[in-house]
Amino acid sequence: LDMEEVDAMLIEARQFQNKKGNPTAIEILENAYRKSRNHIQLNKTLVNMHLHAGNFRRAAKIAETFSETHPNEFEYIYIASFAYKRAALFEKALETGERLKLRFPDMLKNLSNLAEIYFYLKEYKKSLEMIRRALKQDPENIRALLIKKKLAALNVK
Repeated sequence: LDMEEVDAMLIEARQFQNKKGNPTAIEILENAYRKSRNHIQLNKTLVNMHLHAGNFRRAAKIAETFSETHPNEFEYIYIASFAYKRAALFEKALETGERLKLRFPDMLKNLSNLAEIYFYLKEYKKSLEMIRRALKQDPENIRALLIKKKLAALNVK
């Protein structure tokens, strides 16, 4: 599939995309994806549509594959971790988020995401460590404060 064909499929999918996550649009884009996985806009659009449709496992897989072939698109490592977490694949979410933390140790949203993942894995001390790092950057970070409150209710200090 050449780039012009993929672009045409993107345009066709957008016609069905009145609301995000439209199954017809996703089907068109999945068809294009099977034929051409290197088209940047196709990957981004497909990941976003799957996220909005609640297809978190599929969104995570596409985002992770995309981040491996486009290492400068580090945002997609975060999206993969976030989507794996939403799919309740916490070990995979943790592995992906920790890989991002190696490259960007102070990325606020990743620290908050990791805090939540560690919480779900009942690794409360590590969750608290991520919260402290996140709140050091942004003392009013809502996600970190919510997890901190949950940890306090469990008497984790």
